[in-house]
Amino acid sequence: MKKNKFLKDKYLIIRDFVPKNISKFLFSYFVNKRTTSQHLFLTKYISPFEKIFGTFGDSQIENKKTFCMYGDIAMDTLLYNSLSSLSKSLDMELFPTYSFGRIYSQGDELHKHKDRPSCEISGTVNLGGDPWPIFLKDTNKKNVEITLNPGDILMYKGADLEHWRKPFLGKICAQVFLHYTTNKNKKNIYDGRPMLGLPPYFKSK
Repeated sequence: MKKNKFLKDKYLIIRDFVPKNISKFLFSYFVNKRTTSQHLFLTKYISPFEKIFGTFGDSQIENKKTFCMYGDIAMDTLLYNSLSSLSKSLDMELFPTYSFGRIYSQGDELHKHKDRPSCEISGTVNLGGDPWPIFLKDTNKKNVEITLNPGDILMYKGADLEHWRKPFLGKICAQVFLHYTTNKNKKNIYDGRPMLGLPPYFKSK
């Protein structure tokens, strides 16, 4: 039933996908890494252009209070360890590309968009904080509002379905995106990196 639903609707909600104790751990890890990274940047121990410890703001979220992590080792491990379960749930062979995490702040907004090919099959996991619904334009061109609890994952075809979030009214919301592809192409797997856990400047050109 679930498998057919994903193929038909191009999205699927899996409740309690990440066990509560694991999502709680990852939420604390994420918040602690934000604090550590901020200290390293403020003390100029590392360059503000260094991305291996994360960034504050990115191309989609300009708010410099919003902490972002591309390919963090812990999150890329979650990406990899979820591969078998998600491939089974969606009834398709998936290959990991990259993870991307954000700790959103009040006022953040995600404008309507579709994802790049490396995000062909995407999952957004709520790790903790205040609830913040995500919206999809489904295959019938209707807007669908989805609220995830900590540990829930929304799987969707990010390159096909337009998705967005309205301005965030809470104080903090931590999400990690798990991106996969069905194309076993060297440029697609690991998002062009030689292995998981590496920052974006290791992508092949």
